[in-house]
Amino acid sequence: MKCTNCSADLAPGSGFCSECGARVAAAAPESMTEFMPGGTRITTGDSGERLEPGSEFDGRYVIENQIGAGGMGVVYRAHDKIANRPIALKVINSRMLVGSSSVERLVSEGLLTRDIRHPNVVAVYDVAKVGDSPYLTMEFLEGQSLRGWFGRQLSTGGEVTLDAAVGIILAILDGLQAAHDMGIVHRDLSPENVILMGDPNEGDFRLKLLDFGIARAANMSLMQTAAGAMGKPLYMAPEQRTTPDAAGPAADIYSLARMFYEFLMDVLPDGVWQPPSKHRADVPEAIDSLLERGLSNRPRSRQQSVEDFREELLSALSGEPKPLVDPIPVPPPTPEPERDERERSRIDDPPRRRETDAERRKREREEWERRQGGGGGGQNRKKKDDRGHKLAIIVVGSVVVFYIIIAIAASSV
Repeated sequence: MKCTNCSADLAPGSGFCSECGARVAAAAPESMTEFMPGGTRITTGDSGERLEPGSEFDGRYVIENQIGAGGMGVVYRAHDKIANRPIALKVINSRMLVGSSSVERLVSEGLLTRDIRHPNVVAVYDVAKVGDSPYLTMEFLEGQSLRGWFGRQLSTGGEVTLDAAVGIILAILDGLQAAHDMGIVHRDLSPENVILMGDPNEGDFRLKLLDFGIARAANMSLMQTAAGAMGKPLYMAPEQRTTPDAAGPAADIYSLARMFYEFLMDVLPDGVWQPPSKHRADVPEAIDSLLERGLSNRPRSRQQSVEDFREELLSALSGEPKPLVDPIPVPPPTPEPERDERERSRIDDPPRRRETDAERRKREREEWERRQGGGGGGQNRKKKDDRGHKLAIIVVGSVVVFYIIIAIAASSV
């Protein structure tokens, strides 16, 4: 048995490829050959439609080789004859789409993703369909899937360091932020839909997110495995299985929390909850709370936005707890009203000492005596004026008598 992703030999019963880390699909039923409109030959098997190298797809894309396959479809490297550039062509497995409305929804959702322009989101060139099979053309990436990189860490006996896990999560958050700002929810976030452009072990966290909106168009909750048994995507939020159209940004938060837990614990958080900090010395306890909240089955109990998750993650790493409720803002002080000089002087003067009873009685007695003395003083002044007049008359009379006497004496001589 060979890996459908890298063609490496697989050991019997393998769940992942030891070379590329891709998940091993169950044995597929015997394939059969069909022809699509335009003469393109397809082989239908475990992953849907297969195109042969050298064939031409939709009159524009020349198939070079298959580079990936999964439940949603097959990815090829192809050459765009019109744009004269290499592209990645993803042909969606039409068996995953229920009815023509699902096909139309996938095309419309895919067209929206063309407007997302961010270094961490793959550029979508076109979304169309051939017959009943929709397809997407995207920029061709030279990299490895996050699933492949993670599988190699485990197969070599190593583990994902906390720094590497955090760097990957933060880069994914940046790409999700660009999509959420445009009202687009991924709904199918998983390690298979992340392509690494660098090596996280070397501190290079360049990556690209793929397949925005495809999960909404496909009836993922009813998706079947190749063996025919009913299966559920491992990273899908619970609400997507009951009300997929109502899934919002919190659904992507749930998927991201499952991926983060898997990086730290090597397995998905299924069964009994095991706090990562209890098993790894490099993981702070605050990370446990972050993950437990993000993995809540209740959408409203999770972080409600990418920014909330990022802020709580950085707070957990710094050791500073993030408050659950934003503090009530303190209103600015009320400006003091303008006062005139008289009022300011009256208000700014120091308070007077309270008058004692003895001081009050003394003050009242002095005021009473002053009032009484004021009346007698007027009469005294009147008496003094009368005496002054009499004295002046006496003086004048004495002077007159003196001169008369002198005059008489002079006449006698």
